Amino acid sequence: MPHCVLEYSSNVLDQPDFGALFKELHQLLSSSGHIQLDQLKSRAIRHEQYFVGDGAPDRAFIYLQISLLSGRDNTVRVALGEQAFAFLQKCFPRSLKELRCSMTLEMREMDRETHFKISATTGAS
Repeated sequence: MPHCVLEYSSNVLDQPDFGALFKELHQLLSSSGHIQLDQLKSRAIRHEQYFVGDGAPDRAFIYLQISLLSGRDNTVRVALGEQAFAFLQKCFPRSLKELRCSMTLEMREMDRETHFKISATTGAS
């Protein structure tokens, strides 16, 4: 169920292999024992149209949203967020060093009662 959405401005200097990045992020999140590896879904969105702060060309952003179904303890969500944020920083070192780059990670809870899903392996839930 967890969704990871990585959004970034087109002027970000680092060009990671997103397949490898997401594979490692999935391993990191699932190693906690609180997320099943086969339930993780990730995607990256590059923004060509954006405006950060005063609009200077050296302003950039990287934003990772991790959405989890409700029910996990806050300490679990904080620990997952801290680990994922440290990992994210390692993926974009040039941008953080050479640009005025805003990096944000948001852990978001989705309400179980209003979350609907069909899975090829489990059917409707």
